[in-house]
Amino acid sequence: PVICGFNEMELPAMAKFIKQLPAHVKAELLPYHEICSGKYDALHREFDVEDFRVPTQKEMDSFQLLYGERIV
Repeated sequence: PVICGFNEMELPAMAKFIKQLPAHVKAELLPYHEICSGKYDALHREFDVEDFRVPTQKEMDSFQLLYGERIV
């Protein structure tokens, strides 16, 4: 998952690692979403992820460039 405010700074290192693996190994970048917030509301639990945000399409495009042909 791509979670801005949590792991976007680690994506270059992850891409470098994946590129060292055999060519058939692929990656899929999944943008963070807040769909589960409704479940937290239903369970009367706090959805405490104030620093997390959904990546923009421009950000996702730039992250995908890091992985090159390794993106599914």
